[in-house]
Amino acid sequence: MDNHILIKRLLFIHFFIVSLFLFAQKEEIFTYYIHMNGAEKGKEFILKNNKAFYNGKNSSLKSFFNNSDIKSFYQAFPDIPDPKLENIYVIKTSYKQLCKDLLKKFPTYYVKANDITGGITMLSYPNDYGKTSPVANLGINVARKDLDYIGAPNAWNITTGSSNIKVGISDTGVNNALADLEKTNYISGYGSTNAAHGSNVAALAAAQGDNGVGTVGVCYDCGILAAPSNFGYTSDVVYSQIYKLASQGAKVINMSWLNSLGYGPDGHGFLQEEQDVIDYCVNNFGTIFVAAAGNISSFSTPTLHHPNLSGGPFGTLYVYPASYNNVISVSLVNDLNTELNSDSFCCTTPLIGALYDRIEDSVSPQIDGTDINNPLGISGSNGYGLIYMATLNPKVDILAPGYNQFEYWDYSNNQEFIYNGTSTSYAAPLVTGTIGLMLSVNPCLTGPEVEDVLQLVSKDIEHMPINASFFGMVGSGKLETGNSVQFVNEMMKADGIAVIKDHVFYRFDFNLINFMNNLVIENVSFIDSATVTFKAKNSIVLLDGALFEPNTYGFIDLSIDGALSSNCLQVANSQNSFKIEKTKVSDFVDTNFLLFPNPTNDVLNIKNKEYLSTVSILDVTGKIIYFIKNINSKELQLNTSIFNSGMYFIKIKMQSGEVISKKIIKN
Repeated sequence: MDNHILIKRLLFIHFFIVSLFLFAQKEEIFTYYIHMNGAEKGKEFILKNNKAFYNGKNSSLKSFFNNSDIKSFYQAFPDIPDPKLENIYVIKTSYKQLCKDLLKKFPTYYVKANDITGGITMLSYPNDYGKTSPVANLGINVARKDLDYIGAPNAWNITTGSSNIKVGISDTGVNNALADLEKTNYISGYGSTNAAHGSNVAALAAAQGDNGVGTVGVCYDCGILAAPSNFGYTSDVVYSQIYKLASQGAKVINMSWLNSLGYGPDGHGFLQEEQDVIDYCVNNFGTIFVAAAGNISSFSTPTLHHPNLSGGPFGTLYVYPASYNNVISVSLVNDLNTELNSDSFCCTTPLIGALYDRIEDSVSPQIDGTDINNPLGISGSNGYGLIYMATLNPKVDILAPGYNQFEYWDYSNNQEFIYNGTSTSYAAPLVTGTIGLMLSVNPCLTGPEVEDVLQLVSKDIEHMPINASFFGMVGSGKLETGNSVQFVNEMMKADGIAVIKDHVFYRFDFNLINFMNNLVIENVSFIDSATVTFKAKNSIVLLDGALFEPNTYGFIDLSIDGALSSNCLQVANSQNSFKIEKTKVSDFVDTNFLLFPNPTNDVLNIKNKEYLSTVSILDVTGKIIYFIKNINSKELQLNTSIFNSGMYFIKIKMQSGEVISKKIIKN
């Protein structure tokens, strides 16, 4: 054998052996949240030679830790002044069973541990769905049908946003050297980061508009507050950054990323520590959170999974943080192809190629879904037997377009593809920008009020035949930015008329109690477990198709209050709210006032500890249809047989001047 060839082979074998050795020596680091109880805290650890050593007074703990490989031990959320969070620490180790042993040996000091190994993963997918039809826009000649589809120009007739409203971008850094993102500021302690994902998300939510360059975001005159890149960070770092965004003025925070997956609403993806951080920001800063629901289909068969879920359990998928409470979860709806081309879809096989035509208002890349366990139906070209689609589950709140979204960073950096494929990462910021517009009209809106408005005026696509297989998993429907902003504006105006129309709500809880003039409900059904509390200053008008049929889990509460103030919208207090139920009505203010039976057939009884003065009965438009005065008694019986069946309001004035208003149902 030639010596030259022999030497090359020996060198290759040497390199291969060394590579195997180095691979075997590579450490895997595990990261945990550890809940502590007692005096021993993370401050007892000192860092030396890339290891953390216990330096406290407990000899047993010292022996345990110093014989273990502890890489670091530190407080998870040191900046958040919440007792529930201050005793949570992060421990990093090469020993996977360390926390299990720690909890077993020292339960007095360490009470709980959760694995947070791994980093935050972006939800963007490659560009693989082609282009939309071109729509002229400012600056760059790109397709922005997404903005037309959600009615953004209609919202801009009312507001283009306010610089006082800061949109928080937690996804990755934002390149504020780009013309439309120059207004971006960073949370204290960080600077500009040249990051694609965060820049694209920020541009969709709030790229500066009307400046003759670049593109336009939904809330294009809103400010932007950004966090540095969180890609690959453990969740303690990212959630600490979320707290900083909230504490430094971000009114609404976009979260187009995932940190864990779970099967079932309380599956292993849920972490109480992270829920507590979100709740703290909501309760202390009024922060509104919006998150991407995920890009992995919830649907599979016992034998077929997407490659991301190969070998995983079979069941509905939940992505976090989107599935946490106090987070608006956003999934995808198609905004392309308003008409179905008969040549592109039929009922023959193999249907290869035909399945990728996306029809406006559908929630799947394929239209024909017949099997609830696998509504994606037939085998696609990916070889796994399933067509890709976004994550859908009962915790999804609303849908927004996320197919073929224009990517501002990619365009500015001369990338080959400037449209994204399938990504809830790019649907979420459209909702975030819409909320920025809503807050620009009324900065007093709370998170629950914002979510109520978004859902009440959304387009009901759940009851369309093409979405039948996804019933209960698509939230309230398609985002309507123009309608949402207009609705908030009408709520605020002294001569406003806020309109809810063309929807069926069989779930969700609605609490809006500050319509400053009139509320109109037309062709809307509130049925089953839907709960409704609406209060208007002048009238609530029920037009054709308004239906109220709650079951024992739902209720309807409509009222008129001429004393409403327009300073700020207020959330209804459900404990004091009178509830109209289908089978049972509770109508006690306290034990000193009784109104019964309600619903009533013939006689309505009123009993009170004080003397009654006047009683008025009004129809649902606020018109007085019955009045009695000079009662001078603590009890009264009203003959209701003279009224038609339906809902009425009764106002009872006491001789002391106190007025009690209630709803009554005449059977």
